[in-house]
Amino acid sequence: MSNSLNIGRTGQHHRWRVSARGALLAVLILLALGSPGVAPAAGSVTWGLSLQSDWSFLGEPGSAQLFSPTGYDATIVRDIVPYCQSSSDCAQTSSQIQTDVSHVGQGMLFITLQCLSSAPCGATGQTENNLKATLPQLMTQFPNIAYWGMQNEPAAGGKPTTNSPILASKLWLDGATIAQNPATYGIPPGTRVIVAGEGLGGTYTGQYETSIAAGLSHRPGLNAPTTWSLHSYNDVICAQTTMTAAFRDQLLAAPGVGPAVQHIWLSEEGVHLASPAQKVSPSLCQNGKDTVSSTPTLAAAAQIKSADTFLSLPSVDKRIDHVFYYTADAPSAHCWAGGLWDSSLYSALSTQRPTYSVLVNHRNPNPGSYTLSTLLPPSEWQNACGLTSISGQASATSVNQGQPVTISVRVARGNVAPGQSLPMPSGQIHFYDATQDLGWAQLNSAGATSTTVVLPVGSNTVQADLADPIYKLPNPYSVTVTVR
Repeated sequence: MSNSLNIGRTGQHHRWRVSARGALLAVLILLALGSPGVAPAAGSVTWGLSLQSDWSFLGEPGSAQLFSPTGYDATIVRDIVPYCQSSSDCAQTSSQIQTDVSHVGQGMLFITLQCLSSAPCGATGQTENNLKATLPQLMTQFPNIAYWGMQNEPAAGGKPTTNSPILASKLWLDGATIAQNPATYGIPPGTRVIVAGEGLGGTYTGQYETSIAAGLSHRPGLNAPTTWSLHSYNDVICAQTTMTAAFRDQLLAAPGVGPAVQHIWLSEEGVHLASPAQKVSPSLCQNGKDTVSSTPTLAAAAQIKSADTFLSLPSVDKRIDHVFYYTADAPSAHCWAGGLWDSSLYSALSTQRPTYSVLVNHRNPNPGSYTLSTLLPPSEWQNACGLTSISGQASATSVNQGQPVTISVRVARGNVAPGQSLPMPSGQIHFYDATQDLGWAQLNSAGATSTTVVLPVGSNTVQADLADPIYKLPNPYSVTVTVR
């Protein structure tokens, strides 16, 4: 499959061509950048994808629809790339950006840099030095990339900025100084935007904004940030707009920076509804997460609600003009990354997830009309993952020493919806107790198996768990056998 997007320019508009399996799909993109000092009109939204240097989703069924004007219509891609190793070693960073360019071209990219504490840039005092030395190199190598972020989620753990809003603000100030003075730093001329925040949220309780305002007072001629970004995952997960609205209110009220805000980007959004084995804190919200795998119809409704919320976030404020859906990395997008109803755009099993379908069809005038079968087509059920149940019995629960006991179990077939079944479980059962491994047994075509064991004297709690390519048990089968 060809994954390239070839770029041509006509007047003020950019035209992109998406090539998928030999067929060229013409896509017209208008990047609405807004006029200086004027927030864009409500409804003028650019939809994007956010990723971490993993383009495997392009090989998934229907991926061309992500860039189609009749589908999701993504016209910008945000990638998170590492800081350069040093001022003389930007090979890894450049290589990752070059891969992005090979797929969509420079004009469609928003590059966010990320420094981890474990990397050379994370050493004390090195983060600013690294950025000042290497950002001009990257901007010179990729002169047509207009949007840059200086630190992805600066308040998150494992970063030199984790507990330092001052350092995070300095990175923006340094990046903006370089971008606004290209001749001084030997960079080709061009308009470049240094996006502030980058998933900041409220974790610094306003200190980041205050630090930027203070820094501007010491850098004459440097303009305050006009573009800010947020990762309001909780809103999408909980089908609300609370986090996005609170960030907007905090930002606009911030002295020294609030009046300059023109654009608010939701640069990383998405939802992973949890299986019962992966419950989120009940204090976060409900929305069907605790029962998504055992009650698929509720899960489908929760997915639609979350997707609708994602698409409605720009209604919070007219300044919200770019929204990016996060595509999970392929290695972590396995069955139990989030259960049957994991809403990543794809999975390692090449299975479309419900939210993917809703997003791709976001122009549908009646999203509520989606049915379970259109969200997850029956032809793909065999590739889905789901919870199931196990039952069993022991031939005896009290035996004499040396007497064998047969443990028999049966695993149920799961249901996607009433009357719509997944395949029979086909894996193996692992038998064990607290002190010993009692072996494995293959399920037969009816989903049943058994094992015969001789247990030691005392009370023995024998458990039976499932290893299956489709199913997972919320809890293993358990039976207590007393040996006299």
